[in-house]
Amino acid sequence: DLGNSGDAVLNLPLIPGQLAVRGNVGYEKVPGYIDYNWVLTPDVAGSVDPEDPDAVTQFRDANDADSVFARAGLLWQPSDDLDINLTYFYQKVESGGRSADTNVALGLGEYVYGRRFLEPKERENHITSLEINWDLGFANFTSATGYTEYDDMEQRDQTDLLLDIGYGYETFPFFAAFTMDAVQEKSFTQEFRLVSNSDGPWNWIAGAFYRDFDNENISEEFTPGYPESPEYVLNVVDFGGIPVDQLTDGDLEYRSITDQTIEEIAVYGEIGYNLTQDWQITLGARWFEYEDDTQNSTRFPFFDATQPPFPQTAPIDEDDVIFKVNTSYDYENFAGSDGTFYLTVSEGYRNGRSNGLELCDGSPGQNVCGQPDELQVN
Repeated sequence: DLGNSGDAVLNLPLIPGQLAVRGNVGYEKVPGYIDYNWVLTPDVAGSVDPEDPDAVTQFRDANDADSVFARAGLLWQPSDDLDINLTYFYQKVESGGRSADTNVALGLGEYVYGRRFLEPKERENHITSLEINWDLGFANFTSATGYTEYDDMEQRDQTDLLLDIGYGYETFPFFAAFTMDAVQEKSFTQEFRLVSNSDGPWNWIAGAFYRDFDNENISEEFTPGYPESPEYVLNVVDFGGIPVDQLTDGDLEYRSITDQTIEEIAVYGEIGYNLTQDWQITLGARWFEYEDDTQNSTRFPFFDATQPPFPQTAPIDEDDVIFKVNTSYDYENFAGSDGTFYLTVSEGYRNGRSNGLELCDGSPGQNVCGQPDELQVN
């Protein structure tokens, strides 16, 4: 199909030369081109033969995407030395399926994806920032504040993955599975920075940084019709699961819930000196500390009827000092050319993250877990 898009922009001075607002809104529709020709709906999956053409539904051009966005900005310049800029950005994207095909793997033809369930995805972003720039004479002061919210909801076909890991699902002739995922993230950052305004040989930068990040997500897998099948009864006997009449969550096969909080603080500085008009050297250092507190609870309802509580794992708490040295030299008429030679040696770091595991405690049916030193990536 044909795609389409449109947007509108508004610039409006409120106080000429001092205060103005700018806004824009837009929309974009990207047509799909991938066909899902063997889709089962959750209400019939597990009870019909997926090879029966009368039992499946065809969705043509399923991977279409609709986007809406808006941005608003307010700029205030009360004096030549001070400006304050407040901006807000919003975006929402809804897609109906993946941009992939299985022609090489299954020979179904180009632009055809052999999945049992549609895989829609919805993402929403809110971004707010406030930047203040102030010329203090001896230095320029900058304050940068940011706040973001991100939400993600999606459905995924999980059939092939569960068939591959040997849980015994391959004995169920009508087996199909799908996953429902939801993610919510919030982040706040604040940075203050001073940059010298000196005309002398010395120059410097000093600053401080803070970040608070929160992440919550849940992932649930469903196997329609499987608990009522003879194959499930066989698994109950083999693996010590729960009788069908005692299942409390129907087709829910797996649930994982994660709650993560990261806090980071840092102070940094640089000092530079011009040895000559053409040669300068800079030394810098940054001290940082971050704490990552992640809790995860994983459950297999077919084998464990209770949702385990969040394990009280010890948070990661790391701090360090990293250094930087830089030098540059402007040269002229060297081998017939002009240019700059520079050398930088700098340390860096990357925050650790969770492995998405709960602590192994010997609970019945627990098989997605880690030892204390395996829960997070340092």
